[in-house]
Amino acid sequence: MKGLPVMVAVSVLFGALSAGILGWIGGIVVALAVLIAWYRFNLRSGTSGLFKANLNSYFAFRRQGLAVDDALRAMVTARYSFAFQQAKKDMALEELTRIPQEGREKLRVIQAVIAVFMVEHGVPPPPELTERYYEEIATLYVEIGARYGVVTE
Repeated sequence: MKGLPVMVAVSVLFGALSAGILGWIGGIVVALAVLIAWYRFNLRSGTSGLFKANLNSYFAFRRQGLAVDDALRAMVTARYSFAFQQAKKDMALEELTRIPQEGREKLRVIQAVIAVFMVEHGVPPPPELTERYYEEIATLYVEIGARYGVVTE
């Protein structure tokens, strides 16, 4: 977490300012609330950014004329283009092979984006988030696909 020192510093600042008004316990509560809110916002932004980056990459390759499977592989290859990322690239490409070939394109792309999420985070999302992530990716799929002019169901 690159931004952790900044998050802590801002939280402490807000806590210290609040302590003058609310007392030291109030200051601690405010500092913790700011830290938690900032963490949740950054976690959410990072996840959405990961989804958007992968979908933009996928649709750019589709617009170039690549087939679904080729575009998915190219999406992964573009994401992990440096030599030090080879292990993650191999894991993501392996995850792509587990996605059923006969499914609808939209569902296959959603599953591929979730697979990259799992490679990035090391674990699948918790069950309560999986459905929300599927819905978010499905919405982004339509929006970004329309922007590239290659929306398919």
